[in-house]
Amino acid sequence: MKNKSLLYRFNAYRKERFPIAVLIFTTLSVVLSSAVIVLTIEDSIVNHIPAIIIGTITALLFMFHMRVFDDQKDKQFDTDYHPERPVQKGIINIKELNFLNAIGLSIQFLLNVFFSLYAFLWLVLTLGYSLIARAEFFMKQWIKKDFSFTMSLICSNYFLFKSIYTLYLIQNFLGKIHYYLSILFSHYLMQP
Repeated sequence: MKNKSLLYRFNAYRKERFPIAVLIFTTLSVVLSSAVIVLTIEDSIVNHIPAIIIGTITALLFMFHMRVFDDQKDKQFDTDYHPERPVQKGIINIKELNFLNAIGLSIQFLLNVFFSLYAFLWLVLTLGYSLIARAEFFMKQWIKKDFSFTMSLICSNYFLFKSIYTLYLIQNFLGKIHYYLSILFSHYLMQP
């Protein structure tokens, strides 16, 4: 498998760790439902096709970004308890995944900086938060000692990420914060 191209090996990784067919369907449904909630009755969803495409691509690439972080952060755990995973079997390594992640991050930045500067700023905040969450707030060994604390931290990280991503989607569709933000937050936070 090591003699195969990076794209071939990435495809093997993707099938197990990042099932794109399922993720496209679920991500697009979240973005479309967000558009329906955000847009006014006079507006047509057809007018926002670029926002829908960019929001979906950005969300997919961000999920890949988080998958790479998880595979890197949990490498030893996965080696001990999940030796059948692609990184552990040597199909692809963390360095190659980081390279692909850098390409994905570049695509996110380019799409969003040219489409909506406001959305781009929320994207930068979301990515910045992901870097902090990746380091588990610099308390990795201490966190692992208390399972309930670890789980509550994971849930709070997820909630904070969803809040920031909510603002990203609002900016993506509206270009400004709208007066019914509390209704929008409840819609987004209920999404999986």
